[in-house]
Amino acid sequence: MTQYGHNFGFRTSPFPEHRLGRYIVGATPILIGAPVEATGDPDAEGRRELALVTGTNSRPTPGKHGIVVYEQSTPVEPGQDFMFRPSDLDTAPASRPAQLIHGDEVKVWFVNNDDLDFQGQRDYTGRTMVAGLGATPTLSVDDFLEPGVGDDTDGYWAATATQDDAWLRVTNVQLISGSLGRESVTALVEAVMLF
Repeated sequence: MTQYGHNFGFRTSPFPEHRLGRYIVGATPILIGAPVEATGDPDAEGRRELALVTGTNSRPTPGKHGIVVYEQSTPVEPGQDFMFRPSDLDTAPASRPAQLIHGDEVKVWFVNNDDLDFQGQRDYTGRTMVAGLGATPTLSVDDFLEPGVGDDTDGYWAATATQDDAWLRVTNVQLISGSLGRESVTALVEAVMLF
């Protein structure tokens, strides 16, 4: 299992040809694991800009749409203490190269979590990756996911009734009360990509 940040990782990694690397994050950082779209013309180095996708979208296109992944380097950014790990850094920073992931062999996981104070050293903000997993869940196995509202409160992914515009199909939903490692987890969702 590969983890990128606190809320996203791979159960089955993409084939090399589906881990596209000629992209750059725009002026606004993007949460790793969020749905993105390549926009505009290539820059001087041949990279297209990635932007967060929100709301209902047309059928996703390989090479234009996918999930953003940013590989955090260690040691972490200057000025951050030794207790930080790469998984503590959840976003693809603005103006940095990033990967656009797609491929129907890819299986991912998303975690929703509550706010967490870690040993009095730092705080982790609560985040909803996938909407529909509250006290009365509306999301279940075999539902389809498309881009959601695009924020930590209402989710980056949301259920859609049809497969026509879906990006992912849900394969597992677990509501969790407590923690998973350091995280104060409320839900875990696994899904496979459809393009």
